[in-house]
Amino acid sequence: MSITIGEITAVLLPAISIVAVLVALLSNYQSNKMAQRYNEEKNKAELEMLRANFESKIYSLNERLVAREDRWMDSNHLLVKSSINKNEHYFDSSVVNPDKFLSSMGVYQEDLVVKRDQVFILTPFHEMFDKDYYTIEKTCLEYGFDVARGDENYIKGDILAHILKRICESELIIANITGRNPNVFYELGLAHALGKPVIIISKGIDDIPFDLRSKQILVYKESSELSNKLRLAIANTIRA
Repeated sequence: MSITIGEITAVLLPAISIVAVLVALLSNYQSNKMAQRYNEEKNKAELEMLRANFESKIYSLNERLVAREDRWMDSNHLLVKSSINKNEHYFDSSVVNPDKFLSSMGVYQEDLVVKRDQVFILTPFHEMFDKDYYTIEKTCLEYGFDVARGDENYIKGDILAHILKRICESELIIANITGRNPNVFYELGLAHALGKPVIIISKGIDDIPFDLRSKQILVYKESSELSNKLRLAIANTIRA
């Protein structure tokens, strides 16, 4: 029984058509995948440019805000206070001794006893942050914590010594780094150096400096989101 060319053609043509369709689909898929990858890289580059531009504007604005000496002193008063409030024997030892730093700031052994269920909140002292502060306070009170913050308007005497004592005696520290307030970052550094458990929060990722992005930070947009995330973080911290 012989097979004619017409019969072979009748069998091959559909197969060839199917292969052609598959090749076209594969080519289209690869093309779409490459386009998607290109768009992702493009979007990533654009976002990075926006971030850099936004960060540059923040730095520029900060420079304008602290252009005068009185403004700079006001924004960085804790840092200034720490540099001038040291006794003459502070650098005598070649061995690192945290007690020297604490005592030079007016913090002594009796100030280092931790008060269970006390939270100290590091936050900029400006009305634009009040809503977030009260959200934090309300959430902490739900867990039975006493809440404290270093309200400068109500402190008589050495502000930094007061804040250091609060950090030392508190069971938990919550730091709001929104706005990149230099005093908050200074206080946060002290809390980390003292080995205190810290929960860091930020209203948006743009306020998180590059070297802190490897840390676990609660990023939020609204008060309800902050409250929910903070509840979980506090519960995890308590269990730890």
